[in-house]
Amino acid sequence: MEKKSYKSKKGKYFIGWFPKEEFLNLTKVEREDYREYRRYHRLIYNGEENINKWKKEISKLKTKIKDTEDKINGKWGVGSNNIKFKDDGWKKKMLSGYSYFGKKTKDYEFYCSVNLRKRKSKILIQQQKGIRGMRKLYNTSDVWGGEGDRNNPSVNWLEYQKNKKDGKGKEDVMGSISERYYIKVESMDKGIWGRNLYVGTKENVFTILNHYSKLSDLNINWEKVKEDKLRNNLREVYKGYVRFQIYKNGVRCIKMGIKGDYTTQHPIDKVIDWMNEVGSERINQWLDK
Repeated sequence: MEKKSYKSKKGKYFIGWFPKEEFLNLTKVEREDYREYRRYHRLIYNGEENINKWKKEISKLKTKIKDTEDKINGKWGVGSNNIKFKDDGWKKKMLSGYSYFGKKTKDYEFYCSVNLRKRKSKILIQQQKGIRGMRKLYNTSDVWGGEGDRNNPSVNWLEYQKNKKDGKGKEDVMGSISERYYIKVESMDKGIWGRNLYVGTKENVFTILNHYSKLSDLNINWEKVKEDKLRNNLREVYKGYVRFQIYKNGVRCIKMGIKGDYTTQHPIDKVIDWMNEVGSERINQWLDK
């Protein structure tokens, strides 16, 4: 009968032969212990084999890593005249291209964010400054000029007070505060230039995004979308618009608005015209999407 060949017999602490009669005389516990010994011996042998294989693989990987690092950073060598030199690595060649093309694309790199501001109506500003509703504050029939002029000669103060008390006077118009959206565009190097583009009311935001959805064949009810998603999509549309304007007219048209120069003005109608101009197939090329 052919004897079993154990792979782990090359390992240390291997018991190569155990008489059958001796094995049969072992107790049940001793047989279990023997099997456990064999099992752990096999595990150790296989584990050590794997470790040696992995060490060889690591050694090969270290060589690959060193070779790749030399390709990236350049490799030092010695010339025929025993002078050390360093080859141009991938990094140096890449930086040469970056230096040239980075200047061409720098203007297209900018920050873009959506801001919501609260704006006071002119009436409210006047009321807060005390310009509007001043009849409540002083008697407009008081003489203030040397020629007998009055603060408001068209209205008699006592008559105004009486009409006011009787409910016949004109109701005071109350000022209000409204919310307006702005797009803030600024250079990557903060402080070099920045500008706020006026969007307007939330209805204006819906108008822009609905037009984008129509072009992109999207079925979205923007009036039911959460505020953060609304702002994110508005920002993306404006990023594409700003990039296009920089490409077409230069970054100068975004940096500041110049009276009489339409290229520097950016009302929402112009944003919608841009979307129509680039069309559904090209619009996403200008966006980050």
